[in-house]
Amino acid sequence: MVPRAYRDGDELRRVHWRSTARYGELMVRREEQRWRNRAVLFLDTRLSGHGGRGPASSFEYAVSAAASIGVHLAREEMDTEFVTDAGPVTAPGSFEDVLLDTLAVIRPSRNSSLGPGLAHLPADTSGLFIVIAGHLSAGEARQLATARRASGPAMVLLLAVSTWVAERPGAAVTGETDEASSILTAAGWRVATVTADTPLSVAWDMLNRSHMARGGPSATGPAGRAGPATGPDPDGGAQGGNGAPAASTATPPAEAGASR
Repeated sequence: MVPRAYRDGDELRRVHWRSTARYGELMVRREEQRWRNRAVLFLDTRLSGHGGRGPASSFEYAVSAAASIGVHLAREEMDTEFVTDAGPVTAPGSFEDVLLDTLAVIRPSRNSSLGPGLAHLPADTSGLFIVIAGHLSAGEARQLATARRASGPAMVLLLAVSTWVAERPGAAVTGETDEASSILTAAGWRVATVTADTPLSVAWDMLNRSHMARGGPSATGPAGRAGPATGPDPDGGAQGGNGAPAASTATPPAEAGASR
C-alpha cells in the first residue's frame, strides 16, 4: 500500500496513521483501481469462427484456454463473469464450478456474429476484459473493439484458425489475423495471435508481458486446461487432449477439472 497526502474531502476512515506518524503529515490510503478485482471472460464459440475437427480443433483450444484462464481468475479471487457469443452464463454455484461444468458440455454455436453476447456484457466494463476469439473479420473486430466501453485493460487471444486445418500445424494463411489485430491494437487492446502449435503457456505469457508493460496487475499462471484427462508433459507441465500444455507459473496452480 502506497499512501498519499490528505486532501480536502478525504474521509477520515481512510487515514493511514502509521504513515501519518512517519511523514509528519496526514496521509491516506490510495483507492485501489476498480478493475483489479473484476473481470469478464468472453469465449467465441461460433462454428463459423473455428476450424479443425474434434480435440484438434481451434474450438477445443479456445475452450481449454477459457478453462485455464477462468480457473486462474477464480483462484485469484477475481469477481468474474463468463460470457459467450450466445450471452452470459449464469447458474447456482461458484464461478469456477459453473465455468468448468459449462465448458465440459459446451458445443459450437450457430451464431453468425458476436453481437448477441456483446450486447449482454455488463454495463460497466471497467474491469479486466479477456476475450478468446476465433476468426474475426474487420467488421467483427470493430464490433469487439467498441464493446470495451470503459478504460479497464482489454486482452484478446486471437486464433489463426487456418492453422488448425492446415496440412502442417502452425502454417497460417498469410495476413489472416493482421487486419483484426491492427484494429484491436489501435483501440487499445493487447493482442496475442496464436496458432495450432502455440502452447497455452506461451500464449498466456505473450498477453501477460504486453499487459504488464502497461502497468497492469500480474496475470501470470492460469490453471491447467480443460479437456480429457491430463498428465505431465516432458517439461513438467500439464498436457491436455489437443497436446497444448497448460500454462505454468513459478508456483504451479491446480489443474482445471472440466472433462469433455
